[in-house]
Amino acid sequence: MAHDRRARLDPRPDAAVFAGSPEQLADQLAAWQAAGLDGFRLHPADLPRDLEAITRLLVPLLADRGVFRPGPGPLRQRLGLGPAANRYEGARVA
Repeated sequence: MAHDRRARLDPRPDAAVFAGSPEQLADQLAAWQAAGLDGFRLHPADLPRDLEAITRLLVPLLADRGVFRPGPGPLRQRLGLGPAANRYEGARVA
């Protein structure tokens, strides 16, 4: 199934395209980390399905292996940023 979805993707010369299980992707990311890479960007091809697989399956696998260490609190807090401004605050309702 993953290979069928991969075949439908446009060619992506600037990125590796992966089709496989979360366990296989965890193995690949761990190998890249062991080789010295310290960050990865994942681009889900099928947002609802792949995002769920990343958050519910891949991240726990990586955390169990010590490859992924989530920081405390929300990202904005970890970056030292205050709460995001609400662009709709003060807008009038007609």
